[in-house]
Amino acid sequence: ISIKENISDGPEGILLESMLEGYAEYYSAELAQKIRRGQHDNAMKCMNNGGNIPLGYYVDKATGVLAPDPITEPLAVEIFSRYANGERISDIKRDLEARGIRSNRGNPYSVGSLSNLLKNRKYIGEYKYGDVITPDGIPAIIDKELFERVLFMTIKNLIDAIAEALFQEFGSNYEIYTEKVEQQMDMELNISV
Repeated sequence: ISIKENISDGPEGILLESMLEGYAEYYSAELAQKIRRGQHDNAMKCMNNGGNIPLGYYVDKATGVLAPDPITEPLAVEIFSRYANGERISDIKRDLEARGIRSNRGNPYSVGSLSNLLKNRKYIGEYKYGDVITPDGIPAIIDKELFERVLFMTIKNLIDAIAEALFQEFGSNYEIYTEKVEQQMDMELNISV
């Protein structure tokens, strides 16, 4: 309802105001429904629906899908490779800062943003929007073997951090505990493969 509309204070004004509010609410709900339908249609075609563009990709203006960016793709591969080879995220972050490398938004990479990057399944070609998941829906720039090595390192580093915390808590039984955790981890990985 516009402030400029003259709506009387009588019963007809109450009815008119109700109708105008109802129409505005209907229009808003209908528009939201159309937007969701359009986004779902885009998702079925693996088109980008907005949000942050992962490092190593750009949105192809002709098709609306993510495509490998020849300029930043090597940096994404480098980050995955370095982490898979045992380098800590904090060390990778410091190196990127020293080299003046920043995110698409112009911010320095944080440990959290690099951690999220290393978990992003778009890098192995998996498109996801809402409940739509399409394997090989976008071009992969990281092979699945490297992605799984990164996942393994993430799990290993988490277990090491937990074990270290337990050592701080319980002392010399740390070595026994670590050995048992590694055996359990090996069993879990063998079961899942």
